Amino acid sequence: MSRIAPEIILDRVQREQLTALTRASSATQTEVFRARIILLAALNWPNEEIAAALQTTEQTVCKWRRRFARHGVVGLRDARRSGRPAHVPAQALNAVLTKVTQPPKGRARWSCRSMAKQVGLSKSWVQQLWWRNDLKPHQTRTFKLSNDPQFEQKFWDIVGLYVSPPQQAVVLCCD
Repeated sequence: MSRIAPEIILDRVQREQLTALTRASSATQTEVFRARIILLAALNWPNEEIAAALQTTEQTVCKWRRRFARHGVVGLRDARRSGRPAHVPAQALNAVLTKVTQPPKGRARWSCRSMAKQVGLSKSWVQQLWWRNDLKPHQTRTFKLSNDPQFEQKFWDIVGLYVSPPQQAVVLCCD
């Protein structure tokens, strides 16, 4: 048994917006899908035929027809979700951001899971905090020391050349 679908009548601007949305490379697949439902509904296609053509259910077609009838093109966007916004305690946030540079004993770096366990957050929150703050502990660059027993002497010789070069040295500097 099909429901009585609201009649969709598009003005020129709405039709252009929906058509542009179906062709936009920046549009998401869900936006394109919803725009196609409305464009077919404007051609007076019944819900069953729209559902069959777009390989979806009649309930989905009904939902987007109703939303468009009530709110226009804006109604095709996802509605805000209910629920309380997620909250990370400031202490945990600070712990993640400061400890990321101090790996645990016996380890070269933190993993998301070990950090999450240490500060009492989920792995997802740690990943998100690292991403938001452009932290990449898995890509830390390290300085590898040589195994040469005379390394320290050679190191200071090179540093000495930079600090006070010999009289005949060619200095390439543009002050």
